[in-house]
Amino acid sequence: LGQDTYFDEMVLYPRSDGDAHNVNRAAFPQDFTISVKEDGSDEYKVVKEMTGCADVLDPLTVDFEGVSARYVRITVTKASEQAA
Repeated sequence: LGQDTYFDEMVLYPRSDGDAHNVNRAAFPQDFTISVKEDGSDEYKVVKEMTGCADVLDPLTVDFEGVSARYVRITVTKASEQAA
């Protein structure tokens, strides 16, 4: 983001390249965290931990308590078996 911005959700889209749609799997992360950091801050703050997400072809809306941040980091801790 270009500056600190308030938000309380993210929409994550599955892969759309390669054979994802042909095999009806998107290599979507199963476990991951979303962390944010305000402009000028040294530390990222985890705003959401997700586990057991299905490997689907539809976007996933992730809701969390509202935050103001400039930087967003998604850390995958368990990838789908389909991940390349």
